[in-house]
Amino acid sequence: MSADVRITPGWQRNLEGPMRGALDRLGGTIAGNAARMAPVRTGELRNSIGHEVRGDSVYVYAGARHGIYVELGTYKMSAQPYLRPAVESVGGRFFR
Repeated sequence: MSADVRITPGWQRNLEGPMRGALDRLGGTIAGNAARMAPVRTGELRNSIGHEVRGDSVYVYAGARHGIYVELGTYKMSAQPYLRPAVESVGGRFFR
């Protein structure tokens, strides 16, 4: 059995919409998980978590200035990770 497969010019453009949608859903899932896992004192950190699709990448971020200190800790405060666990929570479904 054989098959004749022809790749048409511009095939990548046909994937841009579905790929962007998949990345947007992935970013939304990770950002939602991060918001649920983030410690809450005033709600500023939780409310600043979002995501953005740029090209073929998705960026999940915490816009609050103290977000990095909560995630990694300081010499005065223990780390309370929320971003890394949020990524790891979907890893089994997206990064096999």
